[in-house]
Amino acid sequence: MDAIELMKQDLAWAHEFLDMVTGDITPEQLGWIPPGIANPAGAILAHAVCGEESFIAILNGSDPLFEGAWAGKTGVSEPKMGMDQEWARRVRLDLSAFRKYTQAVYRTVDESAD
Repeated sequence: MDAIELMKQDLAWAHEFLDMVTGDITPEQLGWIPPGIANPAGAILAHAVCGEESFIAILNGSDPLFEGAWAGKTGVSEPKMGMDQEWARRVRLDLSAFRKYTQAVYRTVDESAD
């Protein structure tokens, strides 16, 4: 097994884990803003998927899906690679659309470096 195969295997496991722990999350839970400086779950989830996708796009020398084929269809109100507190407090997810986008990101990652 080479480094690329190992990385793809690790990412596949991370995708399974992310889907497992967020599988029954509700829109209300995604948007809930906790007290203090903690970020909402929806912002963390959006950051994880958009960030991974952006990183893979950089490695592939391409644009992220959220700037191309999936522009306006990600379910993320403001998709981007990075995250800051202000963005985290205002970003919103349409969970149904986001799940479809997430699957497209997973396929892109899986097809990378084949």
